[in-house]
Amino acid sequence: MYNTTSQNPSCKQLWTVAKQLLLLSHGQATVERGFSVKKLKVENMAKSTFAAKRMVCDHVQSVDGISNIDVTNKQLQLYCSSARQKYSAYLEDQKKNRSKVAAGQKRKALSDEVSELKVKRKTLQNDADALSTAADDFSE
Repeated sequence: MYNTTSQNPSCKQLWTVAKQLLLLSHGQATVERGFSVKKLKVENMAKSTFAAKRMVCDHVQSVDGISNIDVTNKQLQLYCSSARQKYSAYLEDQKKNRSKVAAGQKRKALSDEVSELKVKRKTLQNDADALSTAADDFSE
């Protein structure tokens, strides 16, 4: 097609139209690219982290580059200054949750050990009773 239309002077305008049609966007390529990136990164990133990163990237793209972001915005400054505190609170919550889980596992292990000792005690008591009965039978 290229050889026929681009080399022939009478088809020069046809070639420019065909070239423009072939270069048109196919619609959802940007959206699909975003999903493929998500599939790659979601395995290594928490959902909240990924969502926050995506929001930042989308905003930077919407203002046509990082140099166009308004850094004098008070709400942005307040949010950025409180980000470290929010992260520290998140880490503290995670630490509390881990300690609760560890305490629950420790409590469960202790209760399992107690029930195992009760079973052993009952078994030993039955053995002692059986030996005592056998000794009384032998003595008679």
